[in-house]
Amino acid sequence: MSRNQKRRLAVCYAVVLMIVCPSASRASVAPADSRLSAFAKSQTTWRRLKAKCGGDYSYKVRWSSWVGFGHETEIICRRNKVVERKYREWKRGPQLVRPGVVSKPQGTGWTETGDKIGSHKKGAPPKTLDQLYQEARKVLSTKLTAHQRLYVRYDKQGLLQSCFWVDTRIADDAPRTGVMISSLTLGKPGQGDRKPANSAGGRAINLKIGDSGKTVKAVVGDLLLIKLQAKPSTGYAWSAADQPKASPIALQSKKFLRSSQMFPEMTPTPNEGGQTTFTYRVVRAGKATISLTYGRLSDKKAKSAKTFAVTIEASKKKAGPTVTGTIKFSAPPDVTKISRIVVSIRKTAMMDGPAPLIGTVELSPPFKLPVTFAVPYAPEKVEPNPMFYSLSARVYTAIGARETLYYINDTHHGIFRKAGDTRRDVAVKKLR
Repeated sequence: MSRNQKRRLAVCYAVVLMIVCPSASRASVAPADSRLSAFAKSQTTWRRLKAKCGGDYSYKVRWSSWVGFGHETEIICRRNKVVERKYREWKRGPQLVRPGVVSKPQGTGWTETGDKIGSHKKGAPPKTLDQLYQEARKVLSTKLTAHQRLYVRYDKQGLLQSCFWVDTRIADDAPRTGVMISSLTLGKPGQGDRKPANSAGGRAINLKIGDSGKTVKAVVGDLLLIKLQAKPSTGYAWSAADQPKASPIALQSKKFLRSSQMFPEMTPTPNEGGQTTFTYRVVRAGKATISLTYGRLSDKKAKSAKTFAVTIEASKKKAGPTVTGTIKFSAPPDVTKISRIVVSIRKTAMMDGPAPLIGTVELSPPFKLPVTFAVPYAPEKVEPNPMFYSLSARVYTAIGARETLYYINDTHHGIFRKAGDTRRDVAVKKLR
């Protein structure tokens, strides 16, 4: 038997072996039951965290090639509905154009909102996390071939991070079929890495070097974020002048981020520059000046290379009138199932059209009993008798990606019937 005939016989034998016993050519994987059990546990964790954050979250899907180009899509959801989709792509990692100046990566990008969401062909599809879980379940239920390998991963919280399969015959940049999440942030859109959480409920006011010399108006509770470019490897750094004890602002933090931290597609270098962020909080009404200098820390007498100064005029937050009360449930609810509560004031004496809205407030999880509310309203919209006004409440629950009514009031709750009539409890009944 010749050498070629032996080779042909060996190939035929291998093909017959793969057909008769396909499991011999596959890599060992976890049993299907254990994978589905872990998946179900992750899905339960997601339902609990979704109720806790009120369905407000964002996630990113990132892909990059080994040769340096790539793209990233950010999906922002509110009340478990996609409200914004952002996309950016880049070529090779950028270089710093001069010391202390951050060079942004070359590429293009766009942002979609409203009815424009999904209009671009590029980027990850605009899906909620519930829809991604459904897609991952289909991947887990798919019977793979000998050349397909499954990858499933969960983050530290137990939430789904990836569930996809690849063709092992493709060596570089093999296409992935399934779910891939680079990062997930629970909270309101953009709250994670774009605007810091502000427990005081104020705004986040961003300032840069071009705002130096300006006067900024703020109210108590606002955050002032001053972002300035720096390069500590040169020996220079930004420093802040101390504020007097009676100052209406207080320095909360000072943080430096390297360029490679702000732009993950950049290759870290020993002497790279970045950005220093000073965060101030407005704590009381008054006037103050923020003075920052960029100089050598080792020689405080040397002349500063750069300076930054803004004047802050802070005022008290004006609190308007409110209608207060408590939600009275017909039966004790499972508060973990409540996605949001909307309490509204409407003029109900209108006979020729819809009841005009006078004021409304939306309450978000987590909830605990008793549930109280305070609905702000404009006094100029409230007319004297004989006009009638009423208070209503709608309690919602999320079932997958769909939100439905959970409790609702079915009786009239009058308000503003006489002077000072601004307190009323609202009784709600569970819908079957």
